[in-house]
Amino acid sequence: MHYIAHAQGVGIGTTQPAASSMLDITSTTKGFLAPRMTSTQRTNISSPAAGLQVYDTTTNTLWYFNGTVWVNGGATSSGGDNLGNHEATQALVLNDNPLKLRGDTDSDNKLVYNSTAGGPLLTGLSGGTLGISDTANSASRDVLTWKNTGNVGIGTTTPATFLHIAKDKADYGDIAQLAVSGAADPNKRLALGYNTTDNTGFIQSVQSGTVWTDLYMQVGGGNVGIGAYGGSTTNKPGSKLEVDGASTNKTAYNAGNGTTIDYSKSNLAYTTANPGAFTLNGIKDGGTYTLSVRGTSSGTSTFSASGFTVKYANNRSTLGGKETVYTFLAIESTIYVYTATGF
Repeated sequence: MHYIAHAQGVGIGTTQPAASSMLDITSTTKGFLAPRMTSTQRTNISSPAAGLQVYDTTTNTLWYFNGTVWVNGGATSSGGDNLGNHEATQALVLNDNPLKLRGDTDSDNKLVYNSTAGGPLLTGLSGGTLGISDTANSASRDVLTWKNTGNVGIGTTTPATFLHIAKDKADYGDIAQLAVSGAADPNKRLALGYNTTDNTGFIQSVQSGTVWTDLYMQVGGGNVGIGAYGGSTTNKPGSKLEVDGASTNKTAYNAGNGTTIDYSKSNLAYTTANPGAFTLNGIKDGGTYTLSVRGTSSGTSTFSASGFTVKYANNRSTLGGKETVYTFLAIESTIYVYTATGF
């Protein structure tokens, strides 16, 4: 081995050391062997100089000190840099260059800064999925999936529409597949869901738990249609609420033998009380209500309702042992009564 010293530097294995080098080691059969030590020994070096290099036998990589921190300068793989073996010591700055996920020639699957959106853009040739790692079950779970059709799925990897939320639900209530709430109190929300056991969709306005609240529709104006609407600009609801099909009460209200009738339960009610003085609750301006009185004795009935004046068209004595049907039409502050006897 020859050691040649020149004014510009020292050459080992060469008589012409590079002019820009203080030490030029030349060989085609041997390499440069840096000091070898563990990570603990490396980090215990007192006051390391900037540029100091060692080979770390814990990570099996070359490290250098940049004047502030130790930097991992390489990896064990001879096929290229393996970022997974690095301990980050500074931010990875891409300078608007994409982070390609599959290879340099693949420009479809990447993470890149998008100047139009003013933020990061994650793209995939056919779509993509965001998931979480389920360490308890040693598996991963898909959370959100998007397709190149523009469809987005939550809980499904095959979204069938622009936003497809998939989750089985065996009941109704305030916890649904989709919830819309305010930021201050998330317990006040609108729940939109589908009961996969009953095969029924539902919308519920809820304040907290099972405290249900009112649900308004078209609060800014416009009509609501229920039934076979759509498909034509002329096939529209012509009133605030229009039903294409039958509209019924779920059941008639059974007042027992009482004389106080609660029309908040149903627009149809019946009682086994005998004719007499009846109190009507829950009457609303613009509503139509019906009462069947099924008492056994005859007599004339009278009616009262808070905030209303009651007017009769044909009020008369009923027939003993027969049912009598009263129809109430509430207009402004007046209730108009029509009597039909002898059923």
